[in-house]
Amino acid sequence: MIQTSRAKDRLRHVVVSVFFTFHCLAVTWWLIPADGYPKEERKQSLPSWFERGEETVFHWKQKSLGSAWSRTLNGYLHLTATWQKWWMFAPNPINTHQWISVHAITAWNDPPSGYPVPPSGRYPWGDLRLPVYDPETLFQTYPGSSVTEQFGHGIGFLYSRNHTVSDYLGSGNYNRVFPGFVAYWARQYKNKHGTYPKGFHVVLHRGWIPRPFSNRTLASVLLKEEVVWFVHE
Repeated sequence: MIQTSRAKDRLRHVVVSVFFTFHCLAVTWWLIPADGYPKEERKQSLPSWFERGEETVFHWKQKSLGSAWSRTLNGYLHLTATWQKWWMFAPNPINTHQWISVHAITAWNDPPSGYPVPPSGRYPWGDLRLPVYDPETLFQTYPGSSVTEQFGHGIGFLYSRNHTVSDYLGSGNYNRVFPGFVAYWARQYKNKHGTYPKGFHVVLHRGWIPRPFSNRTLASVLLKEEVVWFVHE
């Protein structure tokens, strides 16, 4: 009986050790980013030999995707719900924020000489006219830099207003809601001014999130803005 008990204990020890090793291997595999770290001009440079080593590991991960053993590791992590989105824990996480604004178009202007023209020869709304927006923005999910300058720190509550709306509308996966969304703001504009404008633009803005302790709490440094939906008369 004693020998049988010891044999069972050794078997349990082997099984637990194998499982622990397999789990650590699966988690390590998952934590290696196949596409590398996010890169932009604010990234702090590392020694070249270290970055070459990183690139070698990332390249190995990319080549291994789709292999039988990588599918086994990925399947285990999903089956046991022990996976996580890698960017959530990245040492240099995504550092941009986006917000949506709706503008009424009150007039059109021809572009001035030398004004940049898209490669397609026209702007997203189909021609080379430039819109003149009403000074009053109809809707904005994110206050922007003017509020930053006015209030400074301690305004995290401003993110809670419509950040989910901004994320959904800016993703490109919910364009079917734009007609109703813009129609609502068109009615608001008519109720206030008595008539409709020449059109509406829904603009997606992206800005850098300032570095910690940089005396700013909002993404006031504009990175990019684009018209994602429009209605013209």
